[in-house]
Amino acid sequence: MKLVFVHLGNSVSRALGANLERFHRSTNHPGIQVIFDQQSYKLHSHLRTCDSFIYRRPKGVSEIFATLAAPYNFRDGFWTYTVERFLALSQWHNAHPLEQLIHIESDILTLPTFPWSFFEGLDSLAWCGFSKRADVGAIFYSPSANQTTWFVDELLKFISNDPNLTDMTALSLIAEQFPSRIIKLPTNFHDDLASLVGLFDGAPHGMWLSGQDPRNHYGLVKRRVIIPDSLVRPDRCEYKFVKSQELWVTEMGNAMPLHNLHIHSKRLSLLGPYWKAALRREIWRERNNFFSVTFSISSFLNSVKLYGKRHRFFSRHTLRRLLRGIP
Repeated sequence: MKLVFVHLGNSVSRALGANLERFHRSTNHPGIQVIFDQQSYKLHSHLRTCDSFIYRRPKGVSEIFATLAAPYNFRDGFWTYTVERFLALSQWHNAHPLEQLIHIESDILTLPTFPWSFFEGLDSLAWCGFSKRADVGAIFYSPSANQTTWFVDELLKFISNDPNLTDMTALSLIAEQFPSRIIKLPTNFHDDLASLVGLFDGAPHGMWLSGQDPRNHYGLVKRRVIIPDSLVRPDRCEYKFVKSQELWVTEMGNAMPLHNLHIHSKRLSLLGPYWKAALRREIWRERNNFFSVTFSISSFLNSVKLYGKRHRFFSRHTLRRLLRGIP
């Protein structure tokens, strides 16, 4: 089995670099590969010591993306790349047909308890649920190149038929239509497999502890935010980091290990090699309701840059929103 990261487009991913450094200092993981496209490969020369694969967009895909709806204008094509990464994974998998594939997003912190061997025993596609109408591909497993190809074919069919879909809503529809081919990784105490393997974080726990992506809020890092549609309620949970190895979540007297955190805020201290001290600090903040909102000047400046690139000028109203951190 290979652990595969994907980074496409014209932005530098500091989260990817931090995560790779953390993994390179550990031996408790599968072999690692990183998929780039031509643009991102040029921007990440400092990461070329890792095994890399260059993705090339297939013919006809640009035409499909051109028909997609308004969400795909968000943050320099963010939603386009979240869909296209699956095409990149399929291209990689077809070049390595004997491998099992587990993909995690660049801002996923895997704990030492992460059950790699559990995935090696699966013969179905697997990912996390998020809400009744959306799943999340923060962790994506495929046992074979044939299954990855089948999944991408279905994904392209769904978004071609409904240009308003994102990767999250399309994943949910695929899982709903083909339940025998998909395993939902347990994210809640009552989920199937939870008592067997523990819990995975698609997004809510990591966003609760470390905050939402400040690029979506003009530099504000908002912690302890309840996501209305989420199937997981972190506000009802208690977190304990045991022996600097295990993260336990307790809800209504039930306790289970949580094997990863989705660091939506892209906090490098939580993704890099010294993540343990950073995680202990975030759990202390959560327990004491300390610093629920902080500010990232780099994310604020990046938001200004992206907004200016799209609109070329700022109205008084826009500047007021930017300064207040209101999306």
